[in-house]
Amino acid sequence: MEEIVRPWPLSSYTFNSFAQFINYFNIDECKQYIRDGKKNERTTSLNKGRVGSLDNDSAFHIRNSDVSFFKTHRLENSPLFSKLTEIITNANQSFFGYDIFEIEAAQFSTYSSEYEGFYTKHVDVMTNSSGIGVRKLSFSIQLSDPDSYKGGDLILHCDTTPVTAPKEIGSIIIFPSFTLHEVTPVTEGIRYSLVGWVTGPAWK
Repeated sequence: MEEIVRPWPLSSYTFNSFAQFINYFNIDECKQYIRDGKKNERTTSLNKGRVGSLDNDSAFHIRNSDVSFFKTHRLENSPLFSKLTEIITNANQSFFGYDIFEIEAAQFSTYSSEYEGFYTKHVDVMTNSSGIGVRKLSFSIQLSDPDSYKGGDLILHCDTTPVTAPKEIGSIIIFPSFTLHEVTPVTEGIRYSLVGWVTGPAWK
């Protein structure tokens, strides 16, 4: 059998459950994402994170975080987006094998200890914003220095043993959107992350 040679360092993975890449983005790239995210907050309204069609008041007990969106057409001109697209494409080809279209959107998420930001257990499966296709892969990029906050663990409930996503700055974890996951309350500082979803045709 021909050996598969992968052109990137892979720290660990569970086939069909998740793929994680430690320090895939460097510190300067993470700082740029944070700057862009905060700039985006100033040019578009910063909203409390929504949960499906629920209004903010109804969703408060499920999720408490601030978010703003990077529109895909704005990201496409960024070299960081090219790097993101490359790792998602390679990970999908090697580990998941899903039929996918594109990155739907990227969400700059802020979880602050000021309000103990959190997101209870949930899945990301839903029709994308254009109404065409469904979310198949989710990703989360760790933008914050892990020493700058406490709490705020992204936990995947893949099997019987929960998996905590890597907290090293610049790490990315990619997982099927039907995976149950949560963000535990941030008790000190602020956790910044960039999350998003990759869409594809309806499951068969």
